[in-house]
Amino acid sequence: MLVALALGACGGDGGSFDGPLSYVRGGGQTGEARELTVRPDGTGTFVVERGLAQPRKLAIRLTAGERDRLAKALSSVDLGGIEDDESEPIPDAFGYGISYGGEEVQWQADHRPEQLDALGGELSRLAQKYGPSEP
Repeated sequence: MLVALALGACGGDGGSFDGPLSYVRGGGQTGEARELTVRPDGTGTFVVERGLAQPRKLAIRLTAGERDRLAKALSSVDLGGIEDDESEPIPDAFGYGISYGGEEVQWQADHRPEQLDALGGELSRLAQKYGPSEP
């Protein structure tokens, strides 16, 4: 499964965004792709793609508290300083990615870099909250 969260990223004050932040989850047994996109004002979309079916697209709006938590988590991470997961592919496992400011980090299954615990956890929570329920 693939979940991307493109958010207006944070400035450094812990509560504002100034560019896109993406969170992606894809693969799994169904090969589903999920993408959550949030603009600096907290509005956005959640897109789910499965096979050849037409993608499902939902409009979302983060609360001010959610934007603040996400900005704080983003400000504590240097994505450019984190290496991608180089482990062997795991069949039917989920692959993940976070990108911001021209930097991208990817990992699979339970191999999320420790530096991404806060940011990855918050993005995952938002994707669960705003994404459509699993079939």
